[in-house]
Amino acid sequence: MNAVIRCYALDAETTGSDADGVELQRLLTRLTHDKIVQILDGVLERFSSPNDYLYLERLTIDVGSIELDNLESELPKRIATNLESALADISASHTDDSRALIAGGNYRQSRQQAVNEALLFFLRTGRLPWSFRLPTGQNLEQVLTENWRDNESALGGRHFSKALIGVLRDDAARIRLLRQFSTDSVARLLVRYFPETAVVFEKIRQDLTDSVPPAIAEEDRLRTVVQNLLVILSSGQAVSQTMLDKMGEIVKDRYDANYAPDRYFEEKRQHQDSRRSDLASRSPTPATHRQEDEPLAHSSYPFDDPDIDEGIYVDNAGLVLLHPFLPQLFTASACLQDYKIVKTGRALALLHYLATGEPTAHEYDLVLPKVLCNIDLPMPVETLTELSLEERSEADELLTAVVKHWDVLRNTSIDSLRGTFILRPGKLMRRGDGDWQLNVEYRSCDILLDSLPWNIATIKLPWMQNLLWVEWSL
Repeated sequence: MNAVIRCYALDAETTGSDADGVELQRLLTRLTHDKIVQILDGVLERFSSPNDYLYLERLTIDVGSIELDNLESELPKRIATNLESALADISASHTDDSRALIAGGNYRQSRQQAVNEALLFFLRTGRLPWSFRLPTGQNLEQVLTENWRDNESALGGRHFSKALIGVLRDDAARIRLLRQFSTDSVARLLVRYFPETAVVFEKIRQDLTDSVPPAIAEEDRLRTVVQNLLVILSSGQAVSQTMLDKMGEIVKDRYDANYAPDRYFEEKRQHQDSRRSDLASRSPTPATHRQEDEPLAHSSYPFDDPDIDEGIYVDNAGLVLLHPFLPQLFTASACLQDYKIVKTGRALALLHYLATGEPTAHEYDLVLPKVLCNIDLPMPVETLTELSLEERSEADELLTAVVKHWDVLRNTSIDSLRGTFILRPGKLMRRGDGDWQLNVEYRSCDILLDSLPWNIATIKLPWMQNLLWVEWSL
């Protein structure tokens, strides 16, 4: 589905009795679940385009008066007809301008712009925008790479470059970029939107050709360059020739220390004075891999995130069904020590595997797992390490235990458990008291929840500071 609806509402009035009002509410609830949502999806799908995005801040349609006896047959038809008419009028106002504004605050946006904005949003928050959906089977890095390949020119380059620098001033955003994307992709991002950095990569490769074996530490060399460039760019400084010269020395120095220590200490003794770099005095301290792995101060987190209060949509809301079994799993996988999660990346990857069967996770899929692991949502996490066969086996055993204890599931497979209950849309919100609220989308099979032998209405695992309140009903 290419259309995404954040919120819809039906406003109806009746001139009948209170009983008629109750009956109308019941009928509208059932119609919405059985027919209206599918109609909205179908009409919006017909007006969608693979090349651009249409954002509608608000769209109101009036279906007029309908007799209660005819509501079930007439309302869906009128909604479809009026919605098609409204969208046709909006489409007629289409222009070729990028991010063209349309009446009512609505606007169009090219695919490349939408992908770029999704990247900025992810770097700030660790999530994807609610309106952005990745193609099936692709991750954000793959979509970015495809987008760059299909669009040779950096559309909106100056605007995006400025926005990217602004985002990367935050330590969390820089760490997230380096943790969630390959070094090669980050390098291509920098070269695409900051062309002056292209000479850096070429110079480093040339300078190190003779002193560093090509087969050794290529990723390490490139990563060091990228980390330092990110710090320089985010500081607002231009990439000067002096910086380029010192950058080469930094990378060569790091290689010699790791792979040729005898030569490193000899050169350090002979050239101690000449090796003093003015880079540190003219720009922030270059980033290193060790710095990246250090925890961030809480003050650096961008907490002014309205989505946390308004609601964040998740696809794995059914993970809450597994909460009684998680302490044992985290203990067995050495993620838990003294009722504190000490291996956050591993714990998050295990939760993602429980929901999807995938051995690696991307941070934007881990909103609810972060809550279950007592991790602040904006905090960047290490998630791309693949789980071992033993860890996956332990997770599979947990799912098997759930089926065994939930008698009505009987011989249900763990993949069926995932598809039926765990991979379920939900809406996560922060309550006024600091607790979390999760509303799970109801389906007809959820009548089986009545026989679930443990409670899911409120969840507070030993390491969680706040309660998670779960609403799982029609």
